[in-house]
Amino acid sequence: MSRVAKLENIVTELAAEKEKLKKTMKEQDDIIRNLRCSLPSQGQNPATNTNRTCPLYADIVKKTPLVSQVTAQLQLASNIRQYEKKSFLAVIENLEDDKTDGQSAKDKLFLNSLSSTHSLPTHTDTFRVKCRNPDVFARPTKVRFETQSDRDTFIRNFSKCIRSLPSHREFPRPLKCRRDMTLDELTVLRNLRKTVYEANCKAGEIRFYVRDLQILQSSSPRPLPNSNVSAAPIASA
Repeated sequence: MSRVAKLENIVTELAAEKEKLKKTMKEQDDIIRNLRCSLPSQGQNPATNTNRTCPLYADIVKKTPLVSQVTAQLQLASNIRQYEKKSFLAVIENLEDDKTDGQSAKDKLFLNSLSSTHSLPTHTDTFRVKCRNPDVFARPTKVRFETQSDRDTFIRNFSKCIRSLPSHREFPRPLKCRRDMTLDELTVLRNLRKTVYEANCKAGEIRFYVRDLQILQSSSPRPLPNSNVSAAPIASA
């Protein structure tokens, strides 16, 4: 094959690759746009870079659309890294807390006992999350596992295992277990829980509940519990 023919082939391949990249970037832009539209308005996007308000930067973005596309891709990559980092973590809410440095050791004993009794996956680490409000009843408890599969199995079976404990009615508030979430996901979760709480109060029973980031309707509604104990805000976790 002549050198000219080889160059023509290279140019053709590069042109095809360019079109493929343009298609990929458009698909990623659509995904990002849909994700942003699905979140409640916050008045200001937390991911917005203050440099974007600079007139010079705005002018560059206007003249070079690729700049905003690359920025969006970087943000998407950052979000993916966040999800990967959190994929081995579960969060337990409302687990009693004495606010001392020794609480993690107590949590470890409790979780070891729960896991061994009910054949749940064994955790590798546990720690309490700092809260802005020092008077909360319980700081969220983060539990780390070796694999995402172990984490998911633990979350899926947690409530059933807790209800089987003889002492489960002694907990001031029902224990909840969920996956570790990003700040945007926590905002959505908080709004979903608020909606469910108001709907259940109106119904006079626990008719709806939140699982992950979905609202589900129970086939066997339960009476509303009586509790005046405050728990840590989910945004802290």
